[in-house]
Amino acid sequence: MRRTPLALLLVGTACLSLGCKPGSGTIVDGGSGSGSGSGSGGDEGGETGSEDDTGEPTGDDTGEPPAETLDSLTLSPDGLTVNPGASFALRVTGRWSTGEVTEVEAEVLSEDEDIVRISGSTATAVAAGEVDLVASLGELSDVARVTVTEDLTVVVTVVSALDGSPIEGLKVKLADEDDPVLTAADGTAELLAPAGGGGLNVTAYGADHVPSTVFDTVGREVIVPVRTYASLAPVQVSGDVDLSGVDSGDLGDLIVGFVVPTLALGPGILDPESFTAPDRELELYGFETTAPGNFYAAEAAEDYELLQAAGAVRPWTLAGPIPVGELTSGLEDAGDAVELLLAHVDTLSWTWEDGPNVGAGESLEVDLAPSAALDGTLEVEVPELSTGFFGDEEPLVLAGELLVDGAVLPTGLGMGQGTVTVHEVDGGFGEGQVVLALAQVSGLGSGAAACVTAAPRERALPAFPSTPAVVDFVPEDRTFSLSSDIDSTLVRVTLEGGDGGVRDVYLDGGMQSGTLPDPGFTFGYGRTSWSLVALSPEVGTFEERVAGGTLSLSSAAPDTWASCQVSRDF
Repeated sequence: MRRTPLALLLVGTACLSLGCKPGSGTIVDGGSGSGSGSGSGGDEGGETGSEDDTGEPTGDDTGEPPAETLDSLTLSPDGLTVNPGASFALRVTGRWSTGEVTEVEAEVLSEDEDIVRISGSTATAVAAGEVDLVASLGELSDVARVTVTEDLTVVVTVVSALDGSPIEGLKVKLADEDDPVLTAADGTAELLAPAGGGGLNVTAYGADHVPSTVFDTVGREVIVPVRTYASLAPVQVSGDVDLSGVDSGDLGDLIVGFVVPTLALGPGILDPESFTAPDRELELYGFETTAPGNFYAAEAAEDYELLQAAGAVRPWTLAGPIPVGELTSGLEDAGDAVELLLAHVDTLSWTWEDGPNVGAGESLEVDLAPSAALDGTLEVEVPELSTGFFGDEEPLVLAGELLVDGAVLPTGLGMGQGTVTVHEVDGGFGEGQVVLALAQVSGLGSGAAACVTAAPRERALPAFPSTPAVVDFVPEDRTFSLSSDIDSTLVRVTLEGGDGGVRDVYLDGGMQSGTLPDPGFTFGYGRTSWSLVALSPEVGTFEERVAGGTLSLSSAAPDTWASCQVSRDF
């Protein structure tokens, strides 16, 4: 047997929705979708919308809502407890009558500057007391309460990243040299912070749990989300594919397709290296090739296998006839595969299945029968690419149905910059409709940094965030530096050590550097893989999420419409 360039298409089609590469992990709460079952997984611009009667796209061409539609303000952080000397960022967002939320320029004043002083967008605690900070813009205002205490006690609550329930018996440390404190039945532990109000690194760890660090928080009430190692095991999904409802094409065509899970964390958190499957051998027309298990082909392999994170199993599939000659010529990456499929969009068929919830490490069989045509179209205005892109990348554009639990079921796709035509099936069966655009540095399937921007169908897509980077890591002293968009207010880094260990670190956005805490658990720092996801939630700040217990990706997902991801090995 001899091998053909078809393998490039197989990888590309399996990664059509995400530009993924085999063997990577998902970012869903409670599990990893990687082929190895490792812990790189997650916790447990322009105009979009349909056309009006004139045939012209609806929406605001500028992407900016008119000022007179501003309905309310939100000042963050609210409910923060700090020591004197602490400084923290302030953020004011406004909600418009369209439902859109954006940052706004508002005046923020402290009702008692002897307790908290404000300079620009930064507040500094001066002395003990409670004080209201007031944001105002025209007739609108909002109040955030801050408590400044001289009590150096830090109340740490350790909770499950999957469901927020308290975890008893885990160890908690503030400094490497401290003795650990065990969490009580309610998940709490009390520790003493040094005076001065500076940032703390709070680490929770223990048997069967992935160590989790909240990095450089000035809050004195800290909620730490922790995953279990068991939750990292992927769910194995497989099934047969009935191709009787797919256009058979012409002589010399081969029906091919792929199966992909729904976007479990919603439209704004999408990992381009998530949804794939272990390779398998295929023989097509006498040629032997290797393809991901979630790729299928008529006669050769009319079934599929894939891995996903624990939770609802809702696979969707797209299939159609492609000329064999086009399959075996000149496909260099996933972007080429997308363009090839879109060139034959008139003959593609789609379907999905709404399966049950499945626990980590379990398996489920789900058969599929694609038959719905992508005979609808939607015009989407894709924002310009942000800092970090070369500028010539072609974003993948997806239309989708928002399901009852916040997951997104892709129902259409397109590709390109500027005004992009998305071909889609008839929808309207979900809780709402969304669009999203995914761009990856150097093109889909490159494995480089990627960003997604999403919006309800009737709104404009937000701008792409700047691409993140894991800049440096020195194993000998565990110093690191990384960067993300300045508007990112939640970053989660997952490290996989050379010894197979996993640990999570939660940080604020922007430029971050420091030293990874070493509380005493064994970890192979000599060789590490870093996976970073940076979120840009509509409201809130990092400190407010730390105090409010919304650091896990699943808790941040409902108000996240833009994010970026990147991985790097050291």
